Amino acid sequence: MKERAIIVGASMAGLLAARICADHFKEVVILEKDELPIGPQHRKGIPQDQQLHLLLAKGNQIINRLFPGIGEELVAQGAIAGDLGLLMQWYSDGGFRPQCLTGQQTILLSRPLLENALRQRLMQKNNVLIKDQTRVSRWQLKGGKITGIHTSEGYIEADLCVDTCGIASSVPAALDTWNYPLPRVEQVQVNVKYTSCIFERPADFKGLININSDAPRNSKHGTVQAIEGNKMIVMVQGREQDDVPADIASLKAYTKQLEHPLIYQTIEHLNPLGTLTHYHIPKVRWVHFEELSRFPAGLLVLGDAICRLNPVYGQGMSSAALQAEVLNQVLQKGLREDSWKIYFKQVAQLLKSPWEVTLAEDFKFAGTQGQAPKIPKLVERYFAKLSRVMNQDPVLFVAFASVVNLMKPPTSLLRPNLIWRVLRAK
Repeated sequence: MKERAIIVGASMAGLLAARICADHFKEVVILEKDELPIGPQHRKGIPQDQQLHLLLAKGNQIINRLFPGIGEELVAQGAIAGDLGLLMQWYSDGGFRPQCLTGQQTILLSRPLLENALRQRLMQKNNVLIKDQTRVSRWQLKGGKITGIHTSEGYIEADLCVDTCGIASSVPAALDTWNYPLPRVEQVQVNVKYTSCIFERPADFKGLININSDAPRNSKHGTVQAIEGNKMIVMVQGREQDDVPADIASLKAYTKQLEHPLIYQTIEHLNPLGTLTHYHIPKVRWVHFEELSRFPAGLLVLGDAICRLNPVYGQGMSSAALQAEVLNQVLQKGLREDSWKIYFKQVAQLLKSPWEVTLAEDFKFAGTQGQAPKIPKLVERYFAKLSRVMNQDPVLFVAFASVVNLMKPPTSLLRPNLIWRVLRAK
């Protein structure tokens, strides 16, 4: 067992990385520049934590495996657990998806509640230390290996450093300073805008409403999600051409312009519990570390610092959980000089599907700019028809739900029995 691992950043990706490293190092130190809240509260360093977050089935499965009993603990604090197919009323392609058992277990809650629960669990571990209000100034490189980090509190030695700072990651700039090759960065301009507000939750609402946009005609998207504390988050999303709601009246008016009035009907007579919060994602990006021929040993990157997916599709937290699983697999084989190469290649393999699937949706909108995924026209037409006909076919929907929840790859939808159901459907 190695001596010390340092995790830079205490968001979801950092907490998951720390949990993995706790099984492989005598000491794990999480460095966070923010002052961390005592309870489940918003913090400045994660502006998106006030927006709606959905934990897909795969992410939920991994987190429950890493933190046994965490699901029951969160439910005791007001979160709502269940089968996503039963919890969600999902309008898309001119109708509602079937509401049926899918086997995809999720939990509805706010991101601050989830992060706080994971932080509390990590703080109970004897070999994990969380140091907030601590800034990293530079990495220490010696003989082609990162040996530690210089911080506002002094120098800390480490056998492994994991950067989970998202788009603020300093790793690319550091590589340039050290005369290492720079990774190719794949970027796509999406210009997605979010507005969220918390409302008191009606007693009979314990689920999720999702009203998809209808590309390219209508780019407005809306979601309502039940969370703890008898509350619910109402979130609307738009693209470059859409106005951002400025107040509660314009938020409600915005929901009137969605493809179905269910969200408007749900909130029409409700009063908000807070003010509107806004968030803008101009672009998504994938930093291709897996293509590098040289990279410092003892340094890894995890989460949005590698790949920032469009959060419209709710795959960010689950993607970080999948990357944490790869980190565990690599560390189980022992920390080696080439561990970075094995890690980045495996992470790239798991990111390929969600990156291409989400971009295929983004490129249905005219304002999206960048390199579109290369999908054969025949396959594209098949998936377009599948998306339409699954509204009347629960078998197709259940198969689709397993892909959306990252439990199976998109190729699983090309099984002969499913192809036959799609082709024969009117």
